[in-house]
Amino acid sequence: MTYLLEQFERGETHDQLWNAAQGQPIPEGRIHNYLRMLWGKKILASSERSDGTITRGHPNVRIFGTVRYMSSESTVRKMPVKEYVRRYPANRHTEPRLDR
Repeated sequence: MTYLLEQFERGETHDQLWNAAQGQPIPEGRIHNYLRMLWGKKILASSERSDGTITRGHPNVRIFGTVRYMSSESTVRKMPVKEYVRRYPANRHTEPRLDR
């Protein structure tokens, strides 16, 4: 699934955990250390160009090496996901959606 920049900015993706990670900097100015990895990897996987080329701002910059896959589902084993999603809704104008 691909998203527009505006959808990323508003935390309007299909992934509730990613949306919460997008919402945490609003009140705190930071993203949970473990979720920073998930956040960045989802940007690569859900962008129109995820072949290692950064297309905005630095058109000739390449990502070197391998980016290991990481999923929101696997993160459930590492941290209390429900509480995190409840605490940091990305779009503050709507209630967070909790499927777990």
